[in-house]
Amino acid sequence: MNRDDSPADVTIRSESISIVKDAIGKLPYDLRAAVLRYEYEGLSDDEISAVLRCCVKAVEMKLYRAGKAASRKPVAKQSSVTGSAPLMCLPFFMLCRSLLLLSHALS
Repeated sequence: MNRDDSPADVTIRSESISIVKDAIGKLPYDLRAAVLRYEYEGLSDDEISAVLRCCVKAVEMKLYRAGKAASRKPVAKQSSVTGSAPLMCLPFFMLCRSLLLLSHALS
């Protein structure tokens, strides 16, 4: 969070974080576990396979399925500040990574 951020910027950022958390929360547990370890913890497929006790190919499939599940559901809602949904066109994982890093910086 910057000192120069306007209240509108802070609200939009907060809403964006909420959208991503909701989208990740709707994923089945096994897909969510793989996504969070990959995007938030920065683990490699090999490391995730060790944590989840599955083969690397299974991790790849979980990440692929999570991306497919997310692309079937729009990851956007109307902003209470701008009245628009600017996040709808971002790829799901890019959005997750950006907003999870941002939420980590805000806490």
